[in-house]
Amino acid sequence: MFAFLRLFRVFFFTAIFILWFTAIAKIGTVLTHAPVIKRVDPVLGIKNQYIMSVAGFAELGAVLCCLLLKNYLYRFLIINFISINIIFYRLLLITTGFKGYGCPCLGAVPFYLPFTEQTWRYLLLSLAFYLFSGSTIFLIVFLKNADAFKK
Repeated sequence: MFAFLRLFRVFFFTAIFILWFTAIAKIGTVLTHAPVIKRVDPVLGIKNQYIMSVAGFAELGAVLCCLLLKNYLYRFLIINFISINIIFYRLLLITTGFKGYGCPCLGAVPFYLPFTEQTWRYLLLSLAFYLFSGSTIFLIVFLKNADAFKK
């Protein structure tokens, strides 16, 4: 059980870091008035400014909840819920054939780092599946062994 809890902590803190970084990237892009926020999102059809604001604060809220909550089940559910939304959005983005202005998920950050647009797509989709698969696995294990997690 000790090895599992250690693995859980590694997953939990990497998930928190991923969500925190993407939230800060989105909010920072909105605050700096980067050109990408004036464009219309290909999936939802509204300005990226509004989407990035809502998504950034939702991710920050998820990070805060995960850090403040003691209940493992809620932590897993929050990470799982956010990751499902990210994957669903990415799949919708792929189906629209979006090949536009960098990755809208990180705001203007991709413009400042030396990766191609395709590399960003693969990286972010991989991170979303990491969050989903990790939270799902831990959720299943937690539900099967709920008594072992009680403090």
